[in-house]
Amino acid sequence: IESIEWIDLVSNESSQYNKTIDKSIKFKNAQCELLCVNNSGEQSKIWMFHRYISIEGIKKPQRLSVGYYIREKDGRDIIDVTVDPKLFCYFPTSETRGQKRIMHAPFLLTPSRSELREDHINDYLIKELAKLSADSLVYLRDIGLKQKSLLIDNNLFDLISFPKFGRGYVSYGTWDSEYLRVVKANNLLLTRAGKYASVAD
Repeated sequence: IESIEWIDLVSNESSQYNKTIDKSIKFKNAQCELLCVNNSGEQSKIWMFHRYISIEGIKKPQRLSVGYYIREKDGRDIIDVTVDPKLFCYFPTSETRGQKRIMHAPFLLTPSRSELREDHINDYLIKELAKLSADSLVYLRDIGLKQKSLLIDNNLFDLISFPKFGRGYVSYGTWDSEYLRVVKANNLLLTRAGKYASVAD
C-alpha cells in the first residue's frame, strides 16, 4: 500500500499513510528498498528486503519481507534496535515477538486476523523469514559499506536475538542455525580498526 487515508468516526479526525521508495537495490536472492514513510505526520525510514517463495497449494509465488527502521545518531544513519514491531500479514497483527525488525508474510490468521494460527504453513513461513532475516545482515553490511556509513556494527548482537515464537511455532533452533550459517560464512564482526572480520579471524 503506497497511500491510504481514513477518518475516525468518533473524533471525525482524518489520518494519512504515505510510502515512497527512495532507493532500490537488487541482490542475488532478494530485492531491497529504502522506504520513506509518513504515518499521520510521523516520518520514518526503513530498509526493506523482499523475497518470493513457493507455498504448498498456492500457484503464484508469495512475497516475504523483512525490514529495519533507520534513525540518525551523531550525524549518521543507524539501525534502530529499540523497536518491537508487530508481525504483518498485509496489515499489522496484534502479535509482537521481540524481533527488532518488521516481518511480513502471508500467514494463516485466526478469524479476528489478530493472531497467527498454529499451522504447518506458518511454521514454513517462519523458517523462510529466518533465512531472509539472516541473509539481510549481509545485505545491510554491504549497503553500509557502499554509502560509507556502517549499518552493521556492535548492533549485530541485538539483531541476532531470536524472536519469541513459542508453543506451536518453529523452535529457536531455526533462527540459531540460520544466523550461525551467515555469521560463519561472512565477515560480519566489526573490529576496532573499522574492518569486518570473520569468526575465524
